[in-house]
Amino acid sequence: MKRYRAEDIEEFAEQHKWMMKYYIVAHTNFRPANQSNAAIQNAMYRAERDLRYALNCFSSEVNYGHSSRARRKPDSYRPASFATLECIDAAAVRSRTLHANLLIGNVPSVLTKSDVEALFKYCWIEKAKQADDVEVRRFDGNRRLIGYTLKESKQANDIDGVWSVMNTHIPQSPVFADRG
Repeated sequence: MKRYRAEDIEEFAEQHKWMMKYYIVAHTNFRPANQSNAAIQNAMYRAERDLRYALNCFSSEVNYGHSSRARRKPDSYRPASFATLECIDAAAVRSRTLHANLLIGNVPSVLTKSDVEALFKYCWIEKAKQADDVEVRRFDGNRRLIGYTLKESKQANDIDGVWSVMNTHIPQSPVFADRG
C-alpha cells in the first residue's frame, strides 16, 4: 500500500482546484499547547466529526429548498471540499487553536461570499458548537495556499492527522462548478 506524502496530497488538491471558490479557516475550541498526545488525538477526532456535521449542514443550507438532493446525488450537488487540520502539536503556541483549513466549491453561483460565510458560520458555530472564529476568503486558485494548508505535514514529513480525508469530497459531475 502506498504511503502518501504531503506532495501527493498537494497534487490531488491541485488537480481539483478548478471547482473551489472559497478558502475557510474554522477554529475549534481546543488549544493543544501542553496537552497530551491522547488529548490532542481525541480533539482531532472531535474536530473531524464536528467538521463533518457542519459540512453536512452547509450542504443542506446551500441547496435551500432542495436539501435532500445533495444527499441523493452528492456527486452533483454536494459542495466540493478539501480539508486539513492544523495546530495538532503540543508544542504549539498557547494562543493557537486546533483549526480546519477548507477549500469549498460547487456552491450555487447566486450565493455571495457573505452568504457562504453566514451559512458556514451558522453550521460551524450554532450547529457544531465550535469557536466563533471563522474566516472566509475567495479562493483564487493560488497553489501556495494549497501548500500552506499542508505546511505542518511538510514540516513533520508526515500527513497523519493533517489531511481530513473524511471531510474531503470531490464531486464527479459538479453542477455548480465552472471550469472557466
